[in-house]
Order: sequence, then structure tokens, then C-alpha cells
Amino acid sequence: MPVFGKGRKRRERTEFLETEVYRAPAESKHFSRRLYRAREKWNFEETSYKTIEKKFFRIFGKTSFIETRFEQAKRPVVTVDWGCGNGRAISELAKKFGKKIAAYGFSKDSFKEWSGIDNAKLVQATQEDILRYLKDNSVDLLFSNWGLRHFFWERNALLQKEKIVQGAFYVKRLFQKIRPEGMIAFDIPNRIAWQAKKELEKLLRRKAKIIVDKDSAAREGRSILYIVKAA
Repeated sequence: MPVFGKGRKRRERTEFLETEVYRAPAESKHFSRRLYRAREKWNFEETSYKTIEKKFFRIFGKTSFIETRFEQAKRPVVTVDWGCGNGRAISELAKKFGKKIAAYGFSKDSFKEWSGIDNAKLVQATQEDILRYLKDNSVDLLFSNWGLRHFFWERNALLQKEKIVQGAFYVKRLFQKIRPEGMIAFDIPNRIAWQAKKELEKLLRRKAKIIVDKDSAAREGRSILYIVKAA
């Protein structure tokens, strides 16, 4: 169920993409075409629910955040996949939990696969527009796989600290959309996870509990940041 800026003026409906989003970059010392061709075998824009379940075990583990939240609130748990790609993960999540969740996916690009998904609302918007689309204190769970991490990670070490500060500020704005006792979760490189946690604690102060866990689904050094909003 694609949604293109519903209720927003001066925003045109964007057609589904017919071409690949990612293209091989120019040759560089950091990212060669040979490396890109190897990475093309990975589907950047497709993540299954099984991967999400393994990665975010505090949410989808034995004690399911969604199940617990539904029992407490007695209403569908509003769940957002920030950077949903072709929508596979959020669609499978909606299929698993049924009427217990209200599923949304967000991406800066639209995909042909969206037209076949009817159990989640898929929103094409910029990172700024999605902040206007979501109401304050309206989201129970927002997770991001390979999405929000790009707000924090910088290849140039001299600019890394500034990048973390900017990323933390954006997450603070997302945090305003979360309901009390709701959660934001996203993956982040190990080497900057604790710096990001420290910066977020400065911005959110006593409004949230922030936990850093190892990403058990990762092939490389990554962590998961969980931000739980206070009651």
C-alpha cells in the first residue's frame, strides 16, 4: 500500500523506480569497481524478517516487544521500518503479527515491489519529510537496518566526531515521534557505537535508556543501539 505524501500539499506522486538505485561509483582507492561487482551479489534493498529478528533480538527475541506492547496497550503497535528498501522485512513482519501491528515502511526511493504489498503503508519521502509525516508521540517501535547508521559513520576520521553529533541530533528529532516506553533500534559500526551512545545521552538526558549490544547477525564489527523512551 504505497503512500506518497498523503495530505501534504505541493508534493507530486513519484513513479516506481524502473532502474537500479545503486550504480557502481568511479574507481577510487576506497571503493573499486571490482569490489562493487562483488558487493552487487548482496541485495542492499532487500532484508528478510528472519534477518531482522536475529539482528534485533531485544525486540523480536523470546520476549517480543510487539507482543508485550500489544497486551499492554490493547491496540495495534505502530511499527516503522526506517529505510525499508523494497519492503520485504516490514511486509513479513506485518504478516507475522497481523492485527497486532500497524506497519509502516519509509524509503527515499520507491520500488516496483511496493505495488504488491497491501499489509503495510510504504512512504516515499526525504529524511526531513518523514519527520513531518510522523506525528509526535505516535510511534511505538522504529527500527533501521543499514539506514540510520549512515548518519553517524564517516570515512574521513577527521570529520567523524562532527558526523556523530549530526547523527545524534537527527535521532533526537526522531525520538520526539516515539511514544513513552517506545523504542528506536538501529545498527552502527562498533568503533563509533559508544561515542554515539555518549552523544545521545547528552541530548536526551534522562528521557531515555540507551543500550549497546553486539549485532549477532553481522559478518563484520557492528553493534545495535537501542533507545527506550522513559514512561
